Amino acid sequence: LHHRRILLPLLAMAMVVPVCRADMTVKVYLEGRKSAEKSGVVGVYLNGVGQGFDWANYWLKNKGETPMYCNPQALPLSGDLFLKMVDRQIELLRPRMSKADLNAMPVPLLLQKALVEAFPCPAPEK
Repeated sequence: LHHRRILLPLLAMAMVVPVCRADMTVKVYLEGRKSAEKSGVVGVYLNGVGQGFDWANYWLKNKGETPMYCNPQALPLSGDLFLKMVDRQIELLRPRMSKADLNAMPVPLLLQKALVEAFPCPAPEK
C-alpha cells in the first residue's frame, strides 16, 4: 500500500510533464485546430505568446533599440488574428519543408515571423 501511495503521484506526474511543454509544435497546433474546444486553447496559447512578444517590443523600445515589429494602431492583435497568421505561415512552408520538419517547428517562431513580415517597422532615420 505504501508503494502505491508513492507510485501513483509519480505516474500521474510522468503523464502530465510531456503535455506541459513551453513550445507548441506545428503538429500539436494542427491537432488542436481540429476541434472547437482545443482550438480555443490554441488561441489562448497564441494570445499569450503574442503578449510576450509585445512585452519584448516594449522592452526593446525602452532600451532605444528597434522593436521586432511595429503594432498597427487600428488593428487589435489577438488570438484569432494570431491563429490566421500561423495558419498562413504553415501553408507557405508546407511545400518547402518535409512534413516531419514542419511538424517539429515551434509555433511561436512562426508567429514571430508572421508579425515581423506583416508589421515591419519603418527604417530608422539617419
